Amino acid sequence: MTPTSAGNDSGTKRTTLDAENVYNSISHLERWIDGRYEGWDPYDGLNNFKVQNIKLGSPYVQMGLVQLHRLSPINLRALFGVEKGVDTKGLAVFVQAYLTLHSATGEERYLRQATELSEMIIGNSLKKSVGDHAWASHYFPFIAADKGALTPSVPDIIGTSNVLKALSLLQLTGREERLDEVIGSCQAYLRRMVEHRDSHAYFMYTPEWKGKIVPNASAEALGAIASSLRARPNDELRVLCDEVLQTVLRLQREDGSWVYSIYPNGREYLQHDFHQGYMISGLLSYRDLAPAELRDDIDNAIGRALTFYKGLFLEDGRSLYRAPQRFPVDIHNQSQGIITFTQAAELKGDIVRIDMAHTIAEWTIKNMQDRNGFFYYQKWPMVTNKIPFMRWSQAWMLLALASLFAHERNGRIL
Repeated sequence: MTPTSAGNDSGTKRTTLDAENVYNSISHLERWIDGRYEGWDPYDGLNNFKVQNIKLGSPYVQMGLVQLHRLSPINLRALFGVEKGVDTKGLAVFVQAYLTLHSATGEERYLRQATELSEMIIGNSLKKSVGDHAWASHYFPFIAADKGALTPSVPDIIGTSNVLKALSLLQLTGREERLDEVIGSCQAYLRRMVEHRDSHAYFMYTPEWKGKIVPNASAEALGAIASSLRARPNDELRVLCDEVLQTVLRLQREDGSWVYSIYPNGREYLQHDFHQGYMISGLLSYRDLAPAELRDDIDNAIGRALTFYKGLFLEDGRSLYRAPQRFPVDIHNQSQGIITFTQAAELKGDIVRIDMAHTIAEWTIKNMQDRNGFFYYQKWPMVTNKIPFMRWSQAWMLLALASLFAHERNGRIL
């Protein structure tokens, strides 16, 4: 293993991080997880049956409780009776991480862990209520600032996409052919989730959010479907994805970014953070399946997006929270930066981008990994929120470090 190369004209900070350092961090995190996937989540403030039944002031009281728990550096969940849970989306991210580590190391224990978690995930399917395999991301209800709601009983595109990607990658190992029916059923569900509005084709975030365009949701779906189409070809779904791809490309702004959402009345909401990384990763994953005549447009969009995305990080590897807001440094911004820049380097072999991934990883390991192995949630100038959130922090950092390690070991992620 050789250290990351030295500086370059991009201004990316020189690092001494190598594959051995990355794997040591992974092992430290694995020891802390120790097969326990139950935990808290930044957005789980309503995971209390008494709170869920509050009527007076709803949804504003519930929205306030979600934000209280999300922002407080002191864990108030036990005081409020907020229960721990096992997050389906988090499990799917863990499966992706273990399969990446299996590919990089050949160790069978990683494949066993991925297989065991896949059984839990399939058990959480909402097929009985929606007719095909689909998943809700979380074990808790959630109300966003715009009053958009997610519940454990309604599938959403993000949870379903992450599960589809995890199960498809597992099937591609050649050990799990039985997943074909589940993948095919999920593909059928996703076909129904494509909505057409004006000249746009996009994946709905949930069946209940009709008319609301969330570009990163479509990009995540494209990335997951790319994996599923390799496991189980589906021409009808691929045609729909090509339509969605063209919408994603059209919605890119001049500076290389995308809005977070477009409401039915045309109002746009901006949020420049890890969601920009989701956009890039989705395009990178779907690129090779896209029509040949769109490849140049995709590459141009990825290049512009990477330039914008790099501007969301400081030279030392710290991310901006929601640009231009500098603090807090959020672990999810850090993890997605590692994933996206590693994935981009795999496509082009661009040393600038892999240096960027190393710089982000080195800062994160040094400043946000606890001596016990877990990763902190957020870091402010004077305060660090050390609550060890399982999905938001541990699952995504395991996938991020696994991706970087696999790239260092094999020159590819999977």
